[in-house]
Amino acid sequence: MSVSKSANRLFSVFSIVLLALSAVACDSTPPGQPINFANGILNMQISPDWVLQRDTGERAFYKHAQMEDVKLSFENETADFGAPMTVGAVRGVIGSELNLRYGGVDARLGYGGCAVLTYPRKLTEGRKQLYTKNWVVAHPYGYGAIARVAITLQVPDGHQATPEFQSLVEMLDRQVGDAQMPEA
Repeated sequence: MSVSKSANRLFSVFSIVLLALSAVACDSTPPGQPINFANGILNMQISPDWVLQRDTGERAFYKHAQMEDVKLSFENETADFGAPMTVGAVRGVIGSELNLRYGGVDARLGYGGCAVLTYPRKLTEGRKQLYTKNWVVAHPYGYGAIARVAITLQVPDGHQATPEFQSLVEMLDRQVGDAQMPEA
C-alpha cells in the first residue's frame, strides 16, 4: 500500500513539473523591443511587430508590420500641477478630466507603479472613420510635476472586433500596465 502511495505522489509531482515545463515551453510571447520614450519619461516593452515611423522626442509613431492599417502613437503630455501628488491622486485627477472629455474611462494602478487610464474613441480623420483604444500612463514627477504619456492604438472603424485586433489590445494593455516612469 505504501509503495502505491509513494508511486502516486511521485507521479503527481512529475505531472506538475511536466505541466510547468510545458507552459514555459509553449509561451508564444515574442521578446519585446524596449521603448525609452521622451528621454526616459516612459519605459516599456512592445512587440517587435511595431516598426518606428517617426520619433520627434515629444511624439512617436509606429506602424504594425503585419496589420498595415493599425498604428500606435505616443505623445508626451507631462505637465506641472503646482503641488505634490500621490499616484492615486494623479489617477483621480486625470481620470476625472478624461471622463468629462470622453466618458467611460477605466483607471487602475499598473504593475509598473504608474496610474493607467484607458478609454475607447471613435473619430473621423478626413473621410476615414477610425476606432482608437487609448491609454494614459502617469506618475508624479518632482514637486508638482506629473509625467504623463498618451498612447493611442488606431484601426479603421469596423476592424476593432477582429480577433487579431483584440489580441493586440490585450497584449498592449499588459505592456502598458508594466510601463515605468521616473519618480523625480
